Amino acid sequence: TFQSTPVQQKPNLQSLRNRNLLTFMTASFFTGISSLVPFFYLPGYAKDIGISSGGGALITSIANGASLTGRLLAAVFADYFGPVVILLCAYALTSTSVLLIWTTTSSFAGTMAFGIVFGLGYGAIFTQTSAFVAKFFGVDTLPVFVGLYYTVSGLGYPFGPPIAGVLLEKTREWGTPYLALKLYCGLPMVIALMAIVAVKVNTRRNAA
Repeated sequence: TFQSTPVQQKPNLQSLRNRNLLTFMTASFFTGISSLVPFFYLPGYAKDIGISSGGGALITSIANGASLTGRLLAAVFADYFGPVVILLCAYALTSTSVLLIWTTTSSFAGTMAFGIVFGLGYGAIFTQTSAFVAKFFGVDTLPVFVGLYYTVSGLGYPFGPPIAGVLLEKTREWGTPYLALKLYCGLPMVIALMAIVAVKVNTRRNAA
């Protein structure tokens, strides 16, 4: 008869001091800072650039819908390209959507494009985290490390929309609407992307 092998519930505590884990938690923290900013400020931003309140609500709704689509597509494509590639692509999408699309547009179409691309990347990030942990830290670490990822990400949330709002109020007279807020949203995602790349590179180097 078939007997399943039970998953170890308590990973070796030595792994909590693993450099790759600390790097991965860095990605988690900066993801938490950045990920909610667009969803909080898209309606106000849309109004400030002349889009109707209905249009701003539509953009935000589409961005949320794109997040769900991103989760589904990530699950499908991970079977073909692997979770690591999909996670890297997801971080790249969110970073570039903010820094290359949102910072350069003030139109309805451009803002909608940003919302879609950011939503796709945002959704994909959170579906591939578990697979990334399993690949680089072991299946036995899943219960602890995935929970740790979301805990650290949650610690980043208070540094996201509240500080972005302060920056917005302090820099409203800048030439480009919401520029400081956009940079504050995009740069943490770049740091998170670099941290994910570092985990991949360090793991490959250690295995060589």
